[in-house]
Amino acid sequence: MQQSFETFAPNLTKPGSFKSAPLKLNLEQTPKFNPHKKTFDFEIKLGTATFSTFEELKAAITVLPKGSEITWAPSCCLVGDEPLHAHQNDLKSHCDTLEMILVVRPSG
Repeated sequence: MQQSFETFAPNLTKPGSFKSAPLKLNLEQTPKFNPHKKTFDFEIKLGTATFSTFEELKAAITVLPKGSEITWAPSCCLVGDEPLHAHQNDLKSHCDTLEMILVVRPSG
């Protein structure tokens, strides 16, 4: 279930053209217990958009303006198979390639 990001605020760069301003977004992952599978599914949220897989998140990040900052404060309470923990290096590399800033603030 992929949702779109809030509208980017344009900055006037030269007469007749607009450039999207870099955004600051929080990244979260929330475990949701699936009683049928008896496992946890994860919801990944970036700003107001929600994704069910890391691949969806990765694709969505490509439309963010260069210079955008994504802040992730991963929990120290893990249930297992957390997608962002498993792909943290890939996420960092992806953000670097897109000229974005990934700030990781480990919890407690």
